[in-house]
Amino acid sequence: MGAGCHRSGRRVQAPSRKGSLPLSRSAGSPDETPRFVFWFYWGAEVRSYLFSGLIEELSRTADVVVLTRKIPAGVEEIAGQGVEFRQLPEITVSRLHGWLVTLANHVHLKWLENRKEVLAVGDRAAVPLHAWGWKKRAKVFLGGILGHAGIVQGLGKMEAIAERRTARRLAPLVPARAGNVMLISGDYLSPGGAGIAAAVTAAGGESVFFPLNWRDVYKGARLRRMFTTWLFWNEDMRRTALSFNPVLAASRTGVVGALQFDGHFREEWREDREPFLGSVGLDPSRPVMCYSAVAENAFAGEAALVVAILKALERSAEGKRIQLLVRLNPAGSDPAYDDLPQRFPGRVAVYRPELEDQPSGGPPWKSPSLRDARFFSNTIRHCGANIGLPSTVMLDFGVLGKSSICIGFSGEAERGVRRFLEQPFFREAQARQVWPIAEDPEQAARLLLRLVHEPACEPALSAYLADVVGEIDGKNHRRVANLLRSLGTREGDSMTHA
Repeated sequence: MGAGCHRSGRRVQAPSRKGSLPLSRSAGSPDETPRFVFWFYWGAEVRSYLFSGLIEELSRTADVVVLTRKIPAGVEEIAGQGVEFRQLPEITVSRLHGWLVTLANHVHLKWLENRKEVLAVGDRAAVPLHAWGWKKRAKVFLGGILGHAGIVQGLGKMEAIAERRTARRLAPLVPARAGNVMLISGDYLSPGGAGIAAAVTAAGGESVFFPLNWRDVYKGARLRRMFTTWLFWNEDMRRTALSFNPVLAASRTGVVGALQFDGHFREEWREDREPFLGSVGLDPSRPVMCYSAVAENAFAGEAALVVAILKALERSAEGKRIQLLVRLNPAGSDPAYDDLPQRFPGRVAVYRPELEDQPSGGPPWKSPSLRDARFFSNTIRHCGANIGLPSTVMLDFGVLGKSSICIGFSGEAERGVRRFLEQPFFREAQARQVWPIAEDPEQAARLLLRLVHEPACEPALSAYLADVVGEIDGKNHRRVANLLRSLGTREGDSMTHA
């Protein structure tokens, strides 16, 4: 199969809370500690499962195997002793399976549109399977006709049959001791990921879904039935997933908090302020704020907004002292950002995130490098606040007690910022007045100046983070690990917030 393996722990080989959860394993099962298997497909799993410390924590008491499209660089520094990484070739599915995935995604999209609730993720995973020819257009047309709940459920059952066939073909990829294996995955989209989950379940193991980001569930993610257990960050996310996915059983869902922010609490990642800011050419004795840029294809001309804010800050001596560390988007940001350090010497530094190299085949691998993850954590620690368009970055700053300012003006950009503020996942934050919205560059400058003097996290933000993220102490990976262990044995009878 062309698979490779990499065993961490300094042993390296060359690569080649809501709802009761019935437990499937009996109390007298031999070797009750399961083997934990992780599925890395998108790259975002690296941050949630590896950098958080979850994999290392589980490896203290059990075998851990990571099935991945790409073995992340530096895993020997971050994974626990004996964690095995197996690099797999791109997993393909039959044309029928791919066709069903594409059609079911579009039908689910149309069903949600018909309910006037939210736009779904659509067929992000199935796009590579078929070109946008007449056949694809026919599927889109049929999806519009068939988009209602009964058809959604019927297609889901047909897709489950195809998944079982794929599962039989992928069974050799599932590690031995299948009857006592637990798969942890955030991949609800790719047909290959569905096949891996179905293969584990068919072999008598557990397959657990854990979301990789804040937004997908609220965007109408079609969560398919191949998992045995569904875990979510918070109760609202759980309710939303159940509302958008009639195939899910509430009894198989639970609330456990978020994982991806635990890496910010790693003591070994901390750097002192002076050498860190000095490495990007900023003065550690002056205030530093972070501007988090969005992708260029999401908002062209964004650098002009930053220029307007810098000019507004110039109108006071105190404002001139504020420095901006601009963190570009990993997907690529406005090229005009590159000119800002020369236009505003001593006031702007631009950092381009470092992503892992892309594997061959499949969608883009969206994983930060270990170096970039450390840099980002120290950016949060040493910047007084964050400013930019609404994104998960605001949660990253919040968990370390830092506020964010939302941009609410477009300048001369052709596409406005209002659509960012109206994203479903952001509406509750607006209603609770969690983050201030700057309606013009002058207001953005005033808010930044205020945060120089009052950097403490607002009470509304602290309460909101507790509802969205869960406990904010860097230990959620330990609570989730204990919960996964209890699901694999008979240590607990129900799912609660860990």
